[in-house]
Amino acid sequence: MSSINYKKMAKTARAGIAAIIAHNSTDTRLQKDHSNKDIDKSRTADNWQLYKMGYRDTYDKFLSRIKEIDSVLDENGKQVCNQRSNRIEAIYLEIPYPPEYKTLTQEQQDAWRDGVVNYLRHEFGNKNVIQAWVHVDEVHTYKDKFSGELVESRPHIHALVVPESKSKQNHLDAKTLTLKKNMQKRNRAIDTYTKKEYGINFMTGERAHKMKVEDLKRMQDADTQIRELTERATEAERAATKTEAEAQKRIDAARREMLQNEIDAEQKRISVFRELKKLEEKGAEYLRKLAAKQKTKQGQLDSATKELEKTQAELEKIEILKREKTIEYNNLILRGRAKADEYNDLAIKYDDLVIKYDHLAIENDELQKINKELINKINKAQQQAEDLGIRFDWERLLNKTEPDHMNYDRGEYGDED
Repeated sequence: MSSINYKKMAKTARAGIAAIIAHNSTDTRLQKDHSNKDIDKSRTADNWQLYKMGYRDTYDKFLSRIKEIDSVLDENGKQVCNQRSNRIEAIYLEIPYPPEYKTLTQEQQDAWRDGVVNYLRHEFGNKNVIQAWVHVDEVHTYKDKFSGELVESRPHIHALVVPESKSKQNHLDAKTLTLKKNMQKRNRAIDTYTKKEYGINFMTGERAHKMKVEDLKRMQDADTQIRELTERATEAERAATKTEAEAQKRIDAARREMLQNEIDAEQKRISVFRELKKLEEKGAEYLRKLAAKQKTKQGQLDSATKELEKTQAELEKIEILKREKTIEYNNLILRGRAKADEYNDLAIKYDDLVIKYDHLAIENDELQKINKELINKINKAQQQAEDLGIRFDWERLLNKTEPDHMNYDRGEYGDED
């Protein structure tokens, strides 16, 4: 009868897992000489595999999946999955094509294969089906040991599966997955699918025959081949371990160099921080002095402004009086001359105030220029600090020490005495 064959692979047999992957992967299959003389390398390129990966990538995918399961911790910080040295980490499945598969077109055969593989992905979990292969280069004619007739062997689906528990996530439970009732359930599921979709049987209903000496010998030959592949994989694993140790040494050296660079950078950052601190203190002191000086100048400007306003008010009064007295001017010429002299004196005083105001405005412009230069220096220092990851609250400092500024247009008011 047709049925799925199971081979459980323990943690201690990772080299054997690597050997099975090497035996099935197209890239390494073409490179090796096989003890199975029925393998026709001229047809190896026609083999099929689920994922377009070679031996190395497939084995890395298996190790990554095991590492992912082992990385899950419980609330106490312990690994959820058991860590026994003899735990089963992989199941290797062989699923023969139906006995009447040749009645199907090639397209139907491919569809049947895809349907069975999709069932495995659903049954074991998509992430746990590491790879699946179909070998057409092993199909050959042989003499049936029971009937004595010449028959042709059938292609087989080979699949490598990580046995994650269905009921308990991130646990390996090959024992439950390979219980007799579960294996029979899968056989029936594939048989039902094959009958419903393609009208042929997967299971023939025949009982398994006892194996003869020739069959045992064939199995021994297969085991010998697996042992040879296992030994080769072990040697490759040792070489990889040595290379990994050398790489780790280089990584450690690079880490030490990186750490020293970080220490140097931190020391430089501290030095720059201290320089900036000094610059900040100098800037604050300069701003205090500038604020005091500007406060004095502001007081002088305020005083001059009041005097100008007073003088303007007087001039306006004189102008009004002049207009009112124009008619009487001819009769009061002597009095008018006296008033003219008074007016001239006020005009002279006004001119003096204008000149003094101009001087004060020039000094104010110079202070504004110095203030801008200082702000530019502070902005440049702030930019350097930000480049090094340091930020100072310059606006708070400026708002604390810098007084309000006023811009006056020269010529609007007269100068003070």
